[in-house]
Amino acid sequence: MLAPSLTGYSVVSACVVTLSWKEKAASQCSTKWISSRQEGIICLAVVFFSGFTAGLCYRFNASFIFMIAAAVVAVTSSGALHYRQVYTEPLGFSGPAVPLLPAARIFINISCLLRRSSYQDC
Repeated sequence: MLAPSLTGYSVVSACVVTLSWKEKAASQCSTKWISSRQEGIICLAVVFFSGFTAGLCYRFNASFIFMIAAAVVAVTSSGALHYRQVYTEPLGFSGPAVPLLPAARIFINISCLLRRSSYQDC
């Protein structure tokens, strides 16, 4: 696949996750220093950078253990997305296995983006 396609699919996956978050009322929010929305964005960024790290490790022939470690970090972050965010059922189209499947798509798309050489597909 081309780089813009992989990047676009990752953005769509991130949008599916963020659009399905349920906003908490002011009385339900705790007085912590980070909001639920910011926590979710941080988890998505960790998944993105884990895929980035796995792709770089593959590209530069780093140890396989580093790729496994990046995947474990991404799975942990996806678990945090799943258990710490509140999700709603959208009125129209609902994505399958939100947020786990879209987070996996982000990880795979970004790692494939960095794995491919200038003219080869992933």
